[in-house]
Amino acid sequence: MTVEPTNRSPVQPSKTGKPSEAKAGNQPDTKKQVAAKLPNTVIDKVEFSSAAQELHELASADRIYSNTLPAERMQEILKRVADGFYDRQDVLDETVKRAVDDL
Repeated sequence: MTVEPTNRSPVQPSKTGKPSEAKAGNQPDTKKQVAAKLPNTVIDKVEFSSAAQELHELASADRIYSNTLPAERMQEILKRVADGFYDRQDVLDETVKRAVDDL
């Protein structure tokens, strides 16, 4: 089944119900641009405390270093995955044991 659009013209209805010409290459309005066009529009704003920003920076920096593996180690792990090393019962048992120890 093929569904064809019913309106192929570049004219699109606006929020006021009047058609407005769609311009090729135009980007959608930002929230501020829309708010400027509509009276009595409120835009939400969120501000984070300096302490929250500092915690975010520390957590992000920590994540970068803790998730970085040397290329050689990553190659070794990928080879083990491809070879089925991590599907062996003894490896699964050890993984579960270590996970339980971390809880």
